[in-house]
Amino acid sequence: MSDERFRLASVAEYVTPEFPPAYISSGNGDPLAPQALRLAVRLRELGVDTDSLFFPDDLTPALPHEYQFNLDRKEGVQSFGAMLAFLQKTVP
Repeated sequence: MSDERFRLASVAEYVTPEFPPAYISSGNGDPLAPQALRLAVRLRELGVDTDSLFFPDDLTPALPHEYQFNLDRKEGVQSFGAMLAFLQKTVP
């Protein structure tokens, strides 16, 4: 993952202030979590309306990629609620 060529695949390197509002979440056990966090930070730097939900590294059991579809866990329900709130404020 330290190979410089991975940077070419990072969306965060190419976003502009015209990027649409975004809701970004990632589980603490998701291998893509660092990219999701970087994208959220970059969008905020650009002034893009961005809501996010991330979890502490020590949360157990760890939340995998696509954790938000598991509504048997409180974190999945939390993400679903946050996503709905984001949509309600963003979509006319």
